[in-house]
Amino acid sequence: MTTTAAPAVRYRVRRSGSRIGSAGYLVVLAVLALVPVLFVANVVQQLTSFLILVILAAMWNALAGYGGLVSVGLQAYIGFGAYAVIFLTQRGMPAYAAVVVAAVASGALALVISPLLLRLRGGQFAIGTWVVAEALALVIVLDTSLGGGSGVSLRELGGFSAADRRAYTYWLSLAFAVVALGAVLVLLRR
Repeated sequence: MTTTAAPAVRYRVRRSGSRIGSAGYLVVLAVLALVPVLFVANVVQQLTSFLILVILAAMWNALAGYGGLVSVGLQAYIGFGAYAVIFLTQRGMPAYAAVVVAAVASGALALVISPLLLRLRGGQFAIGTWVVAEALALVIVLDTSLGGGSGVSLRELGGFSAADRRAYTYWLSLAFAVVALGAVLVLLRR
């Protein structure tokens, strides 16, 4: 009995040259940007949660769907980013600026760790990502200035009204969702 490997499948996204389609995306984006102004608090909160799920789905789809790599450690980078926000705000950085810097720091951490993890395949990759997540969790638990494993409150947000907090959080979520979806499209066009 002989075994043959399945042919490699390459996924590509074709771009339609339609200017009307591109203009449509911009109109949808403009309407989405106006959500905090046009809708009540509950709608803004639910759309913020939806955008966060879109970001997570885009990450999972790129990694497992197109890359064939099942990760059980994505929470490592999300947790690192959350604690980086607290770390930066404790040192005087404005809260929403800290979110952006923490996202970049999480991406940088992923770039440093990924060459090691991408050498692994299948179950090894899944376990490797889990180990990284657990190692980062241990580092955070040992740092008492960040509240250890119990965490701390982001008091800096108390300076904003509830409506401003909702709007800024929504706009950040929208921006990150656009970047995540754009990055996936760029990767698929290569």
